[in-house]
Amino acid sequence: MTSLSERMRQVVILTVGSVWKAPYELYAHSAVARTAGLPEEDVQALARGDVATALTEKERTAQEFTKQLAIERTISQDSFDQAKAAFGVRGIVDMVFLAGCYETVCSLLNTFAVPVPRQ
Repeated sequence: MTSLSERMRQVVILTVGSVWKAPYELYAHSAVARTAGLPEEDVQALARGDVATALTEKERTAQEFTKQLAIERTISQDSFDQAKAAFGVRGIVDMVFLAGCYETVCSLLNTFAVPVPRQ
């Protein structure tokens, strides 16, 4: 069980996918993110690694936290404090665990060059 909403989970997952530039993961979770209620422009921004403008403050915090973790492999004290205020310790653990799981997923998808389905 996670403390993160489905929208929040998709923010984290798409952020990891954007750092890894994992086409299949971005394709699959863009669809899930839309179903979870994220607007199309935010889904596309997250997939590109850009700031998504219509996200809530907590969702932006999750995006920034996850992006910093995925790129720098560490979290600054300021980012930690912001995430703790927004999510509590359990929410931080949930974000780190989810990001780690999707780092593994993205590494597998990219290693085996899993293509996006033809439409």
